[in-house]
Amino acid sequence: MSAALQELRFALRGLIRFPVLSGVSILTLGIGIGMTALMFSLVYGAIFRGLPFPEEKRIIRVGWIQPSAPNAWRSLSVYDYAQLSTH
Repeated sequence: MSAALQELRFALRGLIRFPVLSGVSILTLGIGIGMTALMFSLVYGAIFRGLPFPEEKRIIRVGWIQPSAPNAWRSLSVYDYAQLSTH
C-alpha cells in the first residue's frame, strides 16, 4: 500500500471519528474560499474592468464640510440633495 493511500485512509478515519470538528473545518474553509472569490471579483470588476458607466471620469461626489471641523467631509442625504437641487 502506498504512503499516499495510507495518508488518505488516516484522514478519512479522522473525519469520521470527529464529525463536528470536520464539519466546522469544512465550513470554515468553504466560507474562506467563498469570501476570497467574492473579494477578487469585486476588485477585478471595480479596478481592472472599470466602472460600468459611459464616462466614468465625470462621476463626482457631492458633500459638505462642516466649518467647525474642516477635515470632516460629509455626504449629503437624499433630502439635502433634493432641497439643494430645487433652488
